[in-house]
Amino acid sequence: MNQLIPRLRHTRNGDGAILLDIDKGKMFSANATGALLLELLSAGLDDATIIAQFAQRFGIAPEVAATDLTSFRAMLKRHSLSTAPTEQMG
Repeated sequence: MNQLIPRLRHTRNGDGAILLDIDKGKMFSANATGALLLELLSAGLDDATIIAQFAQRFGIAPEVAATDLTSFRAMLKRHSLSTAPTEQMG
C-alpha cells in the first residue's frame, strides 16, 4: 500500500489535481489520470483494486493501468511525496 507523506495536501480542480507539500511549500499539479490515481492511493486501496478501477474508468487494459500506477508512484517518490517503495505489486 502506498504511503503518502503526512504533510501532503491535495485537491481536485477542473484540470486534475493540485498537490502541496506543506512543510516545503512546494506545489505540484497532476492531470486527470494522476488525480484519480492520487484519490485511489489516498483511499488506502490495494493495488489490484486501484488497477481495476483505473482501467475501468479510462477503458484501458489492466497491464497499462499497472504501468501507469508504477510510473505515478515513481513520480511521487522522486518528489519525496511518498514513503513507500515505487513497486508494490505482489
